[in-house]
Amino acid sequence: MGNRAFVKSQIRVLSQNKYQRHLERIENSREAVCIVDETGRFENVNGKFRSLLNFSQQTDLSNETIFNFFPKQQPDSQKTSLKFLYDQLEQLSNSTTGWHKFNWYYKARNELLIPTRTIITMFHVSNTTLFQLVSKCIRKKKQVKRAKRKIKQRRLTKREKKKQFSFMNLSQRPIQRSLTYSGLLIEERKKKHRLKNVRRTRTAQARLDKPISFERVRPIHHRFRTPNLIPENFSYIDFSKKKFKKEKKSQSNLNENENNITEKNETTELSNNFNLNKKKNNSLIGQKQPQDEKGYLQKLLQFNNNDDFNESIGSNLNQGEEKKLYLQSEKYISKKATNSKFFQMFSNLAQEEKTDMIYSHIDLIKELVRNLNDHFLEYQVTNSLNDVFDLVIKTENYFDKKIKSSHFKYQELEKKKSQVTNKN
Repeated sequence: MGNRAFVKSQIRVLSQNKYQRHLERIENSREAVCIVDETGRFENVNGKFRSLLNFSQQTDLSNETIFNFFPKQQPDSQKTSLKFLYDQLEQLSNSTTGWHKFNWYYKARNELLIPTRTIITMFHVSNTTLFQLVSKCIRKKKQVKRAKRKIKQRRLTKREKKKQFSFMNLSQRPIQRSLTYSGLLIEERKKKHRLKNVRRTRTAQARLDKPISFERVRPIHHRFRTPNLIPENFSYIDFSKKKFKKEKKSQSNLNENENNITEKNETTELSNNFNLNKKKNNSLIGQKQPQDEKGYLQKLLQFNNNDDFNESIGSNLNQGEEKKLYLQSEKYISKKATNSKFFQMFSNLAQEEKTDMIYSHIDLIKELVRNLNDHFLEYQVTNSLNDVFDLVIKTENYFDKKIKSSHFKYQELEKKKSQVTNKN
């Protein structure tokens, strides 16, 4: 709204010096401002106020009154402009802030009505009461509001028309006939569209009323319509190109497909066996690692030495399709081995250079490596497993003496445990 500090201030009495300062501020303001005495004569007028009333900046309005620029009626269209203004002055006298805001119409020089939002204030200068009017044009805002109202009314009328049109019968619906050929075609299309909608509703009601019958069958494609009643020895023909191509294939190709199906069945059996073993392994690995880490590794050895695990691979390797089945099993087992907690634990120990832990478990690691060598090392294996095998071989060669001593101690402890269990 611009510089409004001089508007909303609760000014009641002003000296001449303050009044002159106030007039300077009015001239530099961005809004239309005018000061009027009790009779309505202009005391001071702003340049913006002159442009609002379509006057030039040099015109002098001191001899004129503000009532000349009022229309007959104000926004409520019931009160005259004078009565409306007196009502606003009464509200101003009762207000505690010292100012009052309201909507107001001005009549310009070319007799155009200008809607404004005005603020009126009252103050005294040398025992004379003066009124200050600060106004801002609201024409653009009103145009936007009117446009929005029209759009809402149009939408509402369209919805109401649609509702009325849907509830009306075909005979009651108005049809505009035009003399042009194009207009007649458009009307005929509209009629067909209406009739289709009516038929659809009737058929839907009929289907709901009748009991369910499996004789009615929808067509395969929108181009090929089947009869409503299907004979007993009736068979649909699919006209797609793919099926014709498949039927033209030779018997040799069909035999190849049968062989592929048998291969898939065998691979699915393998995968089922591996999934069962994986569940067992997860049941062991999911448990908390005990303090005796050798016992934890022995459980992993029991799993790797499991007969079901080895037989599922060995039996298939003896068959003619060794390479295909072996590669499929290799991928599965390599994923399982690299993700296992055993290899993660061993790699962490090697990185942290905890050799004592490696010495105590090296014999168990050897057995695991041998079992895995039987399955993997004939073909290519993932890099992570090869790194683990290299670490095992290096530790075995470098710490051979210490390994034997730790292994001897481990055997003695097992003997003592077995004796205690036998006594119990």
